[in-house]
Amino acid sequence: MWVRRPEAADTTGPVGHASARRPGALSRRLSFEAALKFVEDLANAFGEEETSKGTRHVRNVRPPPGRSFRGFRFEHCESIQDPNRVAGLACGAPTENSEKPGEQVPRPAQDAEHPRRPSRASPLRQRQLQPHPLLPDPRRRLARGDSDDANSLCSEIHGDRVGPMPLDRRTLLSRLGAGLSAGLVLPSFRAEAAQALLAAARAAEGKKPAELAGDEAYWSDIARAFDVDRTLVNLNNGGCSPAPTHVLDAMIRDLKFSNEIPVYHMWTVLEPRIESVRRGLAEEFGCDPEEMAIVRNASEAMETLTLGVDLKAGDEVVITNQNYGRMITTWDQRARRDGIVVKQISFPVPPPSPADVVERFRKACTPKTRVIEVTHITNLTGQILPVRDIVRMARERGIEVFVDGAHAFAHFPFKRDELECDYYGTSLHKWLLAPIGTGFLYVRKAKQKKIWPLMAAPKTMDEDIRKYEEIGTHPAANHNAIAAALAFHRGIGAERKSARLRWLRDRWAKPLLAADPRVKVLTPLDNVGSCGIGLVHLDGIDTEKLQAFLWDKHRIMTTPIVHAEFNGLRITPNVYTTPEEIDVFVDTVKGVLRKGLS
Repeated sequence: MWVRRPEAADTTGPVGHASARRPGALSRRLSFEAALKFVEDLANAFGEEETSKGTRHVRNVRPPPGRSFRGFRFEHCESIQDPNRVAGLACGAPTENSEKPGEQVPRPAQDAEHPRRPSRASPLRQRQLQPHPLLPDPRRRLARGDSDDANSLCSEIHGDRVGPMPLDRRTLLSRLGAGLSAGLVLPSFRAEAAQALLAAARAAEGKKPAELAGDEAYWSDIARAFDVDRTLVNLNNGGCSPAPTHVLDAMIRDLKFSNEIPVYHMWTVLEPRIESVRRGLAEEFGCDPEEMAIVRNASEAMETLTLGVDLKAGDEVVITNQNYGRMITTWDQRARRDGIVVKQISFPVPPPSPADVVERFRKACTPKTRVIEVTHITNLTGQILPVRDIVRMARERGIEVFVDGAHAFAHFPFKRDELECDYYGTSLHKWLLAPIGTGFLYVRKAKQKKIWPLMAAPKTMDEDIRKYEEIGTHPAANHNAIAAALAFHRGIGAERKSARLRWLRDRWAKPLLAADPRVKVLTPLDNVGSCGIGLVHLDGIDTEKLQAFLWDKHRIMTTPIVHAEFNGLRITPNVYTTPEEIDVFVDTVKGVLRKGLS
């Protein structure tokens, strides 16, 4: 196995941080983020694998020996499959077959020319097993009042029990969070996102999501996790959203690590971690990991379905004229290439009821209809559509339903079973706040054989969800950083997040509606039909000129939506958006209503 111990002269800490470049920067308090990253990494290093003899613990990642990583140095130890024993070893606690404290254990030697790398030609040398200062020996129980002693914190986290701490992610993180305020002695780390979540959690204690939606004591802490330019007002987070600083750092760190020796670091060390990401996303979406493919965006996910389903000339597909433009274009290409028939239906904005939308789909279906593609929430107005009812109607007729959830996942709470869908594609660089170029494709296990991958995969992968990931060389750093974004999302909570996004929506929409009868909001302002996306139309004002005016003159970024049946500005704030930024937008639009675009 591999354990990490601190390296006094480590130079691979967070980019740009002084302590990462200064030897001897060892006696510093550990930030919450550093502790969270270490325990998350430790937990992610292990998973479970079903065997004929039951469940056994397996490593997902095997870091290279002698390499520094996140302020720790990896050293080689004997292989240990029981993660509880691994945790004990990381704490310095003796295990059943490990050495007693003070005994010598073999370590890879380091040559003089490259003192931080093990030499393959050098013989193993003896080195004393040292307890990890983050997970100290739980057998050494010191007074809890000594908050500067790491062993004191272990007592806080682990209670009065003696023995190795259990390597369960939820248990580790919860107990770690309880004792972080005690202070740890380790190299200093940047403390953006996790510190913000900890402070925010304290502000949120005992409050319901609706009560917390406008509580700036909570949301200002969340906003501090983002390194954004506050001279700009970004109200186009629906295209791509900035990621929290620690998510971006995780990706950059892995890109630099890959660049050292890409064929090994990227493919052998980093790429296997996609399985941890797969498990996390599957849990959040509510499906089996073997139904979750990691892709680059919703377009890739949906085009895999559009181009991968078997259709013949004359087969019909029903979509709406509010589907995403790229998806409409892809279906049109299949019509030109294969002779299928693509029908587009229309519905008013906002529609009179969910049942009205379902009925429009029903009327468009014929015995020749093979596929319906529906957006979970439209990218134009932010209208949430009745996916489950459409799926049920289509299933009765033997029609497949492809759900485009580009703007839905991590925007508002839902699970797969609430939709009853067999196919779902989304982007993760919008509302999950993952790095740009991340998404997922869900295909129910029983349906996988019917959908061809976008790029060729061998026949042995016909029923393997990973066939949709066969895209050639690509960076592992982007998709691995999804795990950090997912942890941040869970730290906020889906209910809290959606309540805040609706609160921000109402903060701009309701004042503008009250200010002038020329203002039309084409998005329902309720908790069912929409969430954080809204479309506002100003009678007599050209939408594209208004968007240019807001950006060129006031540095307010919005999205002009010009559809054949309606137009307006799409407004999409996110969790880092402040009420003051919303108010700047409102005041500026009110000025346009009074004075025009001058």
